[in-house]
Amino acid sequence: MKQIITLLILSVLLFSCASKKVNEEQFSGFLKSYKNLKEKEAVDGVDVLSWRSDAFKKGKYHSILLDKVALYPEVPSDDDISKTTVTAMLNHLDSSLNKEISANLKLATAPGPGVARLRIAVTSVDKTIKDYKWYSYVPITFVITSASEVAGLRNKAVFLLVEAELVDSVSNEPMLATVRKDFGTPVDKKEQIKLDNIKETLDRWAANVGKFVKEEF
Repeated sequence: MKQIITLLILSVLLFSCASKKVNEEQFSGFLKSYKNLKEKEAVDGVDVLSWRSDAFKKGKYHSILLDKVALYPEVPSDDDISKTTVTAMLNHLDSSLNKEISANLKLATAPGPGVARLRIAVTSVDKTIKDYKWYSYVPITFVITSASEVAGLRNKAVFLLVEAELVDSVSNEPMLATVRKDFGTPVDKKEQIKLDNIKETLDRWAANVGKFVKEEF
């Protein structure tokens, strides 16, 4: 018991340094441009790379045209995640985004004046042991669920990358862009990533978009 308590305390201390920074080599090409991205704090306090046009003003848009969430540039390896789970992931994020955005702003069905177009792509969903330390990657709220997890027996991190941009639906002028790295629950070495491993992360992404729409539109 003492060992478990000690590990829990160490986990709290170590997780305060968890890194979610995106490196340039992780850019997918989904966005039209990456040159103006700068490190900023998202609405939930996570550091992301983002850019905002001076032309984007509150009240400029009354509706959002939401494209279907894409997987870009290609389907991940079946060793990491099944095609069925990929489809479920995209559908779940689509549904969550529609719910969060529509609670704060009208969803458009076609381009037009006062309509912004939102494009989002999941550009990586993977499990990795590269430079892996269980205490450096996995959020504490996800990992401390049992003594075995605290002990680091689940030793592969699940990480996701998402890229998004907001453009004027008529002129196609970029208004906003962001690249974000996040983590799901860890998996065993031989396990495939399941929707349950990433669902909370997807919901958090959608909630962040909804909060931004509420505050900035």
